[in-house]
Amino acid sequence: MAQKVAKQPNMKNLTALATKRQKLTQQIIKFNEDTLKYMGEDAFESLTGALEWIEDFTGLDESDNEVEGLGISSGHGEYHPEDTCLPFPSRVEDTVRLQLSITRLAEKELDLCKAFANDCSQNIWVAVGNKSFHYKNHLQTQAQVAIQSVERNLKHHCRLYSQNLHNMELLGLARSQDSVYRRLTNEDLKASPSLVLPNIPGQPCQL
Repeated sequence: MAQKVAKQPNMKNLTALATKRQKLTQQIIKFNEDTLKYMGEDAFESLTGALEWIEDFTGLDESDNEVEGLGISSGHGEYHPEDTCLPFPSRVEDTVRLQLSITRLAEKELDLCKAFANDCSQNIWVAVGNKSFHYKNHLQTQAQVAIQSVERNLKHHCRLYSQNLHNMELLGLARSQDSVYRRLTNEDLKASPSLVLPNIPGQPCQL
């Protein structure tokens, strides 16, 4: 929503964004109140970090130029609820988790992160396949709108996957090349731009 407002900062979009942020703030307050019962005040005082997108994958598709610079989603100089550091065990240092006896909560969060990462992986491969499909069946200019839509969906799930992977590492997931969960690179996300039948009259041999 913040990106949409950045592109079209009219009153309708600004009002919708403000309403969503107000609702999100209320949900965060309620979540914090419930979490306090399980983690305690000491855990809240030990929270570290903020919302982090470890990879932004901005180089996936140069045709998807997103308008930036309006400060709507950057969080600089103004509180934005989407940047809030939520009180999860991954945001507490290892020694503090042991002291506060919340290791079982940490294990539950790790299981949830793995499940979310699996869902993101599935959505990423589907998005790459969809993008390749549009490239293979249309000229790039003809499928530009569809490709940009798939690209935004792909970037979204890449960011979610990276955040969950980062949280799993904070919770003790070992990093290795043989691990099921590994860092994504732009090479992993490339789609073939070749047409299925490049020699059909009217279609170039190479995009």
